Amino acid sequence: MRSLVPRHSFNAGLTLGLLLWFLAFLTVGGEWFLMWQSSKWNGLGPALRMFTVMGFVLLILNLPEDPRSREQSWRQAALLG
Repeated sequence: MRSLVPRHSFNAGLTLGLLLWFLAFLTVGGEWFLMWQSSKWNGLGPALRMFTVMGFVLLILNLPEDPRSREQSWRQAALLG
């Protein structure tokens, strides 16, 4: 059986990571410091990639479990316990 504590900590960490990459790099760096105009210091592409990867991981982590596998794990726990 999976514990819910790691899932909550992953959700909190990934949400903070999404906020960091979106607010700090895409919004502040891109607009306030005009990062998109520089050929050397343009970090909008890598920031967008990190934001997208973290978003996909957060979505995959929060997909619902298969109810059949949950029933099997309960049966196994009842047989072992």
